Amino acid sequence: MRKRKAQNAKRTWAGAMLLRSACALCALSFALWAAPAPAQVIMKEPPAPLKDLDLIQKPGERIPLDLEFTDSSGRAVKLGQYFNQGKPVVLALVYYNCPMMCPLMLSRLQERLNGIPYALGEDFGVVVISFDPRNTPKMAAENKAAYLAGYNKNQAIADRGWTFHVSGPINARKLADAVGFPYRYVEETGEYAHGAALTVLTPDGRISGYLDGLGQDKGELRIALLQASEGRIAKTLADFFLHRCYRYDPASGSYTIQAFRVMQIGGFLTVMAVATMLAALRAGERARTMLRARGAGIPQPSGAGVPPAGPAFPHSSPAGRTA
Repeated sequence: MRKRKAQNAKRTWAGAMLLRSACALCALSFALWAAPAPAQVIMKEPPAPLKDLDLIQKPGERIPLDLEFTDSSGRAVKLGQYFNQGKPVVLALVYYNCPMMCPLMLSRLQERLNGIPYALGEDFGVVVISFDPRNTPKMAAENKAAYLAGYNKNQAIADRGWTFHVSGPINARKLADAVGFPYRYVEETGEYAHGAALTVLTPDGRISGYLDGLGQDKGELRIALLQASEGRIAKTLADFFLHRCYRYDPASGSYTIQAFRVMQIGGFLTVMAVATMLAALRAGERARTMLRARGAGIPQPSGAGVPPAGPAFPHSSPAGRTA
């Protein structure tokens, strides 16, 4: 009995120590998580080169499709040739010798393209244009080959749908101003200061919305393409609901769910469910009524209701005849 009490006491003590250790560890972890990093510097304002470079959103506005650029093969092409084909277009403004942001943006875009159920070149297009006049078609071709190699769907079709270009300073600025994408050349570094944004365009060249160029949310790209195409590239019923329930919100700069749309669709589905249930109940009641009628019926004897056999007309018997 004493041994059991001693063992129980040891177990209680060990449990208490374990609990205390766990609490202490949790408290320490929380303190480390909550404490600011000693070397962390929180800047209240962006550095001087990035001032006044916020995206200027222009949803619904049409971009100039008559602008001319040079593609990765060295050919002069009009921007309009990528539109009016029934497909939405994602526009990325970058420069190919960018040290960090542009390669990261294109890499994130590639990951997003791999994660959506739509085929590049068949369902939508991607147009990449450099705003640095020092960039060459060779640099455009090298970037195209690098990013296209990591695309996980049909690369032969994607080759026609994912195009890379260079531009002179005038047309690059006109296009950037049209979509609200500011950039600035920094003399001290020989680089460009700019933001990271993707512009999603309708098949006829109107601005449908914007995406964070450094974001990794594949679902947001899917919703953006659905909205830009007005649901025409939808593959599943889920796509239909995504298209109906989400809209681009310029105030938040993202695609947000529309409560009114959700209520509309929910009401419709509820009505359909009730109608289906009532139809099923009515059909079941009819079937039960027929079964009861058959079970209550009395079988008639054979020949019932048939008149007795006999001559159709009376004849006088031979005995009744006189000689």
